Amino acid sequence: MKYTIEKTGRFEYAHRLPSHPRKCKNLHGHSAEFVVRIGGVSRLNRNAMVIDFGDLNLFIESMIDRYDHKTILAGKDKEIFQAEIAEEVIFVDTEPTAEIIATNILTSFYNFVDPRIQYQYLEVDFFEGPKSKITVRLER
Repeated sequence: MKYTIEKTGRFEYAHRLPSHPRKCKNLHGHSAEFVVRIGGVSRLNRNAMVIDFGDLNLFIESMIDRYDHKTILAGKDKEIFQAEIAEEVIFVDTEPTAEIIATNILTSFYNFVDPRIQYQYLEVDFFEGPKSKITVRLER
């Protein structure tokens, strides 16, 4: 028997893709939803769980705190945006695409999950609005 556990979070954010040839090069916002998933677990912990949903919720809340109502920009945009909004801006090394945001969430999730959990994969679904989704998976 294999178990998969997941938890969902939501946040609002703005970004722009400076190299995009169409309207995404302009600053715009999204309502994002993300799902973190631990999959392929064959052995439960001493509490008969993969992981406690309360612990997963701590991770979800940390991602909401990190991204909600923030502006996510490419590092090369630092010159354009003034210091007075710096606390509400997250700069990333590349274009802040849905793929990059999903990868950053997955990296944080990997660092959060107890390495004693014998999972086959960690996964993040990231929805940029209700109709567009990227999935990124880290297999063990």
